[in-house]
Amino acid sequence: MSPFIEEFNARVSDIVHLIEITERLEHNGGEIAAWQRNANREELDILLFDLERIALITGQRPRMRSIIRALTERKKRLPRGPSYIAIKEAQSILKNPSLVILDLEETRVNGLEIPEIAQLVAIDGTGSILFDHAFISQQNVTAIAQIWPKLLSVVTGHYTISDDILLAQVQLIDTAKRYDLDIPVLIGQSILDLSLRYLNMSSRAPWHTPSQEILLDIVTLCEHLRVPLPGLPRPNALDRAISMLHIMQAMAQGVAPVYWPQDDKEADYEGIDH
Repeated sequence: MSPFIEEFNARVSDIVHLIEITERLEHNGGEIAAWQRNANREELDILLFDLERIALITGQRPRMRSIIRALTERKKRLPRGPSYIAIKEAQSILKNPSLVILDLEETRVNGLEIPEIAQLVAIDGTGSILFDHAFISQQNVTAIAQIWPKLLSVVTGHYTISDDILLAQVQLIDTAKRYDLDIPVLIGQSILDLSLRYLNMSSRAPWHTPSQEILLDIVTLCEHLRVPLPGLPRPNALDRAISMLHIMQAMAQGVAPVYWPQDDKEADYEGIDH
């Protein structure tokens, strides 16, 4: 048997062993398991690339292709869990002393293209309330002007988490322009976008797991991560802000069910004899 074939078979054995280790990793998530899954996937990519290299050197790529394909497909079917990078990002955000978690309730007003803010709540990383104001539709400019500086001080220069930070920014701009006030600028991100990365999802469209279909929003995200959502069945802005803090804390701990993206299949990757 040629040395290259021996090397190829040894790499196949290494890959199968590493895949089996990864399949047996802790299925309840957690930071350590997420780190190990991430490290194993990176090592598998290197080993699979090495198989391709050997196949090209030996000129036996057509014979080896089915083995490489079977191993690649099995890697794709490894259990999915929380992203290690997103876990570290959530930890970093929670350690930020300038963290603000913001939620808006909106109301439709005749003649207005953008929904008007009905209530705005902001809390810090400990859950303490920084701002809580119920906006009355078409209230006078004086009342808005009196509370606006406090809102500006809460969000200016701070890192903001909201369910949809772009929508929150648009609504704040619209309110500021309507009453001729300074425009608050939000610096931060949407918790739903961070959750996409955390759950290894590509979009907010319905997400199919073996047991359910998940449409990513705050309520279903709380259910999926098994964190409390106060105020059910009709949570208000403060309830949702608190729930976003719970979600951030859960992500920082790597809390999320681990699932298999598809059923395992028999794969033929026996070594080559000659």
